[in-house]
Amino acid sequence: MQIKLVVLIVTFLWTSLSFSQNIAQLYFNSGASKYARGDVQGAITDLQESYRIAPELAKTKQLLVRLLTEQAVKNYDAGNYQQAMLFLEQALKINPQYEKAVKYQKLTHAKI
Repeated sequence: MQIKLVVLIVTFLWTSLSFSQNIAQLYFNSGASKYARGDVQGAITDLQESYRIAPELAKTKQLLVRLLTEQAVKNYDAGNYQQAMLFLEQALKINPQYEKAVKYQKLTHAKI
């Protein structure tokens, strides 16, 4: 009886994990599609949701950090240093070693 219960629990957990991965993949695909169409903010929103659901998905992390950093650079170039810093903080929270974000964080700190 206990073995059946353990098998049932393991099966349920594996199915739940798989379901979460699938949902995260759907958000990733939507975000990538929005980015390809030029909807950067929509892409970031979907990628953030994918990351929230499954933070272990490398491709989500990579694209999200890149887009957040791109938005930071655009804001930096426009003189919107506070907004740039918000994007950089988000990017570096996900990947503290992302070189471009680290570089612009230092530049932005010097401007604030």
